[in-house]
Amino acid sequence: MGTPLGTSRAEVVFSDGIPKLQAQSVGEAKLKVWDRRVVELPLEPPGKGGEDRFQLQFRIDNQRQLWLRGIDLVRNEPITEQMLGKLE
Repeated sequence: MGTPLGTSRAEVVFSDGIPKLQAQSVGEAKLKVWDRRVVELPLEPPGKGGEDRFQLQFRIDNQRQLWLRGIDLVRNEPITEQMLGKLE
């Protein structure tokens, strides 16, 4: 995971005398990769193809940190909330 680097452009075009903002492509987005460890969600018991395993929720706090929490649907147990990284 990472934070997209701010590389976008726009121009003002007039349509029927009304100014409109038109986005311009700047090519492939660059990414600043987070240096945090990878979050692992253990599968005990092992998962099965076609079976929903997790219900995940993401939130961003007022310090711009991305958090993950959820439920293991097979075991009906909560997944401990974990901080994934800080948005820049």
